[in-house]
Amino acid sequence: MGSKRMMNDAVATQPLEELFRPSLKSPWIRIGIGVGALSVMVVVFALLTTAVWSARAWAMMSVLLIVSGALGYAIRRQIKIDKCPVLLTTKGIESLSFCGAKKNYRWQDIANAWIVPVGNGHALHLELLPGVPTTAGTWLSRRSQPFIALSTFSATERDLIFDAVIQHLRQTHPGEIVVNHSPQEREPLEQVIARAPRPWVTYALILINVVLSLFMVYQGADALRPSDEWLLRWGGHAASEVQRGQWWRVMTATFVHNGLVHLAITMLGLWSIGRVAERIYGYRPFLMIYLGAAIAGSAFALHFSAQKMVFVGGASCAVFGLAGALMVAVYQNREILPKLLGKPELAGMGIFALYALVQGFRPGGIDHGAHVGALVTGAILAALLPERFDMRQYEKTIQVRSATGIAGALVLSVVVAFLAPSAATDVSRPFTGPAAFDKGVKSFAQASRLMQEMQEQVKAGNMTDSEFDAKTRSVLAPAFRQTLVHYDQAWFAPTDPRHELLLASRHLTELMVELLAMESVVSEANSIIVPVDPIRATLLNADIRAAAEHKQEIEDRLNAAPPAINK
Repeated sequence: MGSKRMMNDAVATQPLEELFRPSLKSPWIRIGIGVGALSVMVVVFALLTTAVWSARAWAMMSVLLIVSGALGYAIRRQIKIDKCPVLLTTKGIESLSFCGAKKNYRWQDIANAWIVPVGNGHALHLELLPGVPTTAGTWLSRRSQPFIALSTFSATERDLIFDAVIQHLRQTHPGEIVVNHSPQEREPLEQVIARAPRPWVTYALILINVVLSLFMVYQGADALRPSDEWLLRWGGHAASEVQRGQWWRVMTATFVHNGLVHLAITMLGLWSIGRVAERIYGYRPFLMIYLGAAIAGSAFALHFSAQKMVFVGGASCAVFGLAGALMVAVYQNREILPKLLGKPELAGMGIFALYALVQGFRPGGIDHGAHVGALVTGAILAALLPERFDMRQYEKTIQVRSATGIAGALVLSVVVAFLAPSAATDVSRPFTGPAAFDKGVKSFAQASRLMQEMQEQVKAGNMTDSEFDAKTRSVLAPAFRQTLVHYDQAWFAPTDPRHELLLASRHLTELMVELLAMESVVSEANSIIVPVDPIRATLLNADIRAAAEHKQEIEDRLNAAPPAINK
């Protein structure tokens, strides 16, 4: 702070002009660096993955770069504004940092002033007298009154500005100015922000989710709408897979997103809600709420969308859990906490909630059941955990309450998961079915070659009939049974031309297994080895020839029309 010119009158106690200059770097510089780094990352990433980007993905990337450029321009302007000083004179207050076109206000037009936390910093808000015109009221302001963001001023300078403004107002309106927010009243808010000026856990979670999603696209997944196969491969879950024993998917599904749009909206919600929640609860309880709500949401999805599709909650379940926790915190501290929520935070929450609501009504969209489960879980955990407004009580109870919360979240998730009904759809069949069929085809060919080699050894006299008969049951029958296992795991949609080939192949293999596994006896009349049931053996041989001919006809038809296979 500096005083340019003092009143010469010895009676005066207030400088004629006071000029306050910012002493800290603008927080927008860090945001600008982050936006620039993200834009460069997108460009480099796109150049490295041109083979997997569709036209829609390129269009989306272009839009993102345009938005980044516009945002960068706006940040550059905001940085200039943050460097503007605040001038107090006997007539009024002036600053280019005032929101709107009007940059100066007379003391006689100002009814009161106060400082409140907004986002990561603070702002000086002025309350004008009725009828006084103002150009304030943008979406960044808390009300349609002028304000100056003071995030670039130190705490001492901020208090000096506030005290000087109050003195001018008291001289202009003797006996009418009431200080609405004294330092004592602001202390809880100051402490909450001071304990976590930079919510690094929230930023780290955002970074982890972004990196994983970009790496999935780099590996070949569609940038806007990855296929279910890719989502399942990268950790998405479904009731059919979890009930096979892959319980780890309930956790990994919280880090898989259904495209970059889903990622962007979810990260906006995490940025808006996570920073406030982390400051209130501390990084460890915050992480417990995040993961506890995410896992619980995934468990609830086993009753809903995961029954028939691959579920990838991404961070959305966790964000709903944080929202539930924030609702509890706001209710329990309704005199203090709402002031921590600025318009940018509320706008981010609104966009996230609107996106989740709209997507929830689309076929195969977001699972409202999972979100409600995560919301309730987050609220329950918040009711158990202490907030950091009273640090003595917080440190006294955090260990016991954290243990209780962890145990409760785990028990709830396990119970909900185990109570889920059997999967309505085996979601992995469309992805694993064709591969299993290919394995079956190879296994059948190997078993057939083995049988042919044994028959040739019998003809060459290198193997007796009794040895061959024994090996049909000990070697050949198990080989074809293994083929049947692959065919049982194979699957094609009924409309797929290969579906008929699968049925024919499975039928032929079943006949082969039955024939080769049949016991034999030695005929008393001529000492020849014969099947124990010769009539059934004769019928099986006839059926095998017919089944093989039918299978060959299907293969010839498919080979004559290859495009039909790829549909």
